[in-house]
Amino acid sequence: MPMGFGRPPINILKHHSAFKAEDWYNWIVLYSLPLLHNYLPTRHINGWARFVRATQLCLEPTISRQELEEIRLIFIRFIHYYEKDSDRLPATLISFHYLLHIAYSIQETGPPWATWQFPIERLFGMLIPLVHSRQHPYKIR
Repeated sequence: MPMGFGRPPINILKHHSAFKAEDWYNWIVLYSLPLLHNYLPTRHINGWARFVRATQLCLEPTISRQELEEIRLIFIRFIHYYEKDSDRLPATLISFHYLLHIAYSIQETGPPWATWQFPIERLFGMLIPLVHSRQHPYKIR
């Protein structure tokens, strides 16, 4: 990838546990569909595409009531797909259930960019290297 596009994506197979919110955003919205297209059956690509679309809508700067309803319906369809087609249904995490509450949360608190963790992760990434003492963490060299 040309350097003008920024740093190359982190390998999800090797480093997914170290992904930050921005890495997950990039993987889901930018890379997942094109990279998984030749590896998953069409029904799984279509199911995943629902999640990707809902994620894209959630991250818009402004979200209309119509888009909010679309987000709600897409997540419902994604959960129905997952319940019907997933071999791992018994191991499903509670976070899948939380998807059903995202539209309501956006309605109550506003667009996710207003409450997301990208800015704080960046700040911590800049501050942590400056801390050199457990006794005096606020003392900067």
